[in-house]
Amino acid sequence: MMCPDKELISAWHDGETGRRWSEEITMHITDCEDCAAEAGRLDSLSILLHESKIPGEKEIRDRVYNAIERRRAVGSSEAFWRRHIDISMPVLLSAAAMLIVFFAAVLFAFQRLEAVPEVVEEIQPEPEISLQVISLEDAAAILLSDDSGFDVLITIPSGDALSVTGEPQLIREADYRRGE
Repeated sequence: MMCPDKELISAWHDGETGRRWSEEITMHITDCEDCAAEAGRLDSLSILLHESKIPGEKEIRDRVYNAIERRRAVGSSEAFWRRHIDISMPVLLSAAAMLIVFFAAVLFAFQRLEAVPEVVEEIQPEPEISLQVISLEDAAAILLSDDSGFDVLITIPSGDALSVTGEPQLIREADYRRGE
């Protein structure tokens, strides 16, 4: 086997390779002095990192905690309107642009609301017109004569006001002629 690169040996040392690769690299390290030296270097580095402690770790931690406490105590005693707030210029400009668009939309909406009564006056229905029609042909003629759209309410008289004026006839469609 050719010597694996140092990254692969490091991954083997950390246990990140698969079982097949681990077996092959282990056999190669037993036979190759250079790779065995690299594995030994990684072992010694790992031991050094696990054993060494940060000098003054407790003092550093205490200083950080004290600084946090001081900052918290100073920040709470300061009045809200006297606090310094860092805002970048692009954020400030985009907020101003959003406010301008918002107020323009509100003004536009109020102008449209003021125009609504005028529109309603234009749309309000005209007073009811009552027509006395004798036959359905007369009603159809009145409805067809006017081109404007309007609602029509047809009321049929109740009671015995309807009378039979003739006998019903059944005729074929081919024999029917309009107006006869």
